[in-house]
Amino acid sequence: MQQIAKQEEAFEQIEQVLTDGNLSALQPQQRVEYVHRLCESTGLNPMVRPFQFIRFQGRVVLYATKSATDQLRKIHGVSIEITRNVIEDGCIVVHAKATDRDGRVDEDIAAINCEKLRGEALVNARMKCVTKAKRRVTLSICGLGMLDESELDTMSGHEKISTPAPKRENTEAKAALKKKLAAPKPEPKPEPEAEPVETTAPQYQMVWEEAPPPPGVEQ
Repeated sequence: MQQIAKQEEAFEQIEQVLTDGNLSALQPQQRVEYVHRLCESTGLNPMVRPFQFIRFQGRVVLYATKSATDQLRKIHGVSIEITRNVIEDGCIVVHAKATDRDGRVDEDIAAINCEKLRGEALVNARMKCVTKAKRRVTLSICGLGMLDESELDTMSGHEKISTPAPKRENTEAKAALKKKLAAPKPEPKPEPEAEPVETTAPQYQMVWEEAPPPPGVEQ
């Protein structure tokens, strides 16, 4: 009964993750495994922490870091063009257009309030808005509908959750071991035949000789 109850609880946790992306029901080790599986499916290197967690409005959600979008652009051959970068109605607005190696095209937009910004602060905000647009369109064209790290500033009250990086399996060693086990074993070399050994007993010839007479005795 306990095993059935644990299975039902695990199914409920998986259902919660799949339906609304809320990972709060998962234990830290389960979150690590979740990230590991996500990295395997997307081809990302988990050791550079492409995904992190935040707690926001009672939910634990996943967001993509700069490492994730940089890796995705390289994996899918994504090139990005900024088609619009303007300031209007007190906001910086940037449009980004992405094209992958297969010719697919996607677009996204980013905006930052700059009404009270001047000088260097305004310049930094414009650069940040460009980065935000590029990351958003990268996630979009690669099919990952999740938060980007650059969007966290607009989410007041969020809390970052420290989660250990998943262990990366040594795939090269596993592949080498698998290849070694699958290789055909060499046939044993036949042992050299031993030379025949003569087992016949040597033949002796008996020769009778007359013994000489004792001294002083004439024959």
